[in-house]
Amino acid sequence: FNKFLLNYRRGRYRVSVNTFSNTEILDCLERELRSPNTVRKHIRKIIEGKNVESILVLGPGSGGMGNALRNLYGTSTLFEVDINPFVINRLKQKYHKDVMRKPIIGSASNIPCETRSIDLVVAYSVFRYINDTERVCSEIERILKPNGFAFVAEGKKKEIIDKIKYSLLKLKINSSLSRVVIPTVRLP
Repeated sequence: FNKFLLNYRRGRYRVSVNTFSNTEILDCLERELRSPNTVRKHIRKIIEGKNVESILVLGPGSGGMGNALRNLYGTSTLFEVDINPFVINRLKQKYHKDVMRKPIIGSASNIPCETRSIDLVVAYSVFRYINDTERVCSEIERILKPNGFAFVAEGKKKEIIDKIKYSLLKLKINSSLSRVVIPTVRLP
C-alpha cells in the first residue's frame, strides 16, 4: 500500500490488480485526490461559529470526506447520498457503529432528504458526473435550511465550473465554489 502511494505521488499511475484490490486502490485514490482534511479546514473557516446539526455529503466515496466532517462536527447527523448501492452498502458496513451517520442510496437530482432540513451540503468532485446541474442545485436549495451553506468543489473544466456558478447564483444559494486540481488516473 505504501509502495502504491509512493508511485502514485511520483506520477506513475499504472497499478497492478494482482498487488492491490480495487477497493484498496479506490480508497487510496480518494484519500489522495479528495484531500478531506484540506476541505475540512476550508469549511471550518467559512462557517465558523455557526451551528451545524445536519450535514449532507453527495458522492461520499469510501467515507473520507464524511470522516473529516465528523471530526469537525462530531454531534451532527451526517447523511451520505450516492446513486451506487455498492458504495452505500460499504459505508453501512464500515461505519455501522456510528448511529449519527446515515448512508442513503439516492440521486443528486432527487435528494432523499426533507425540505429545509440540512445545514451544510458538501459536493466534492461530483458535478462532473451530473448531466443536469441546474436540477441538482435546485435540490440543494430545497434541502438547505434558511441559513444553510453549500460547499462545492470541482476540477478545472471551466464549462462545469461556469454551469455550477450560474445555477448557484441564480438560486441565491449561500455557497463556496472552489476549483481543485484532480489528476487523471487510469485504473487497470
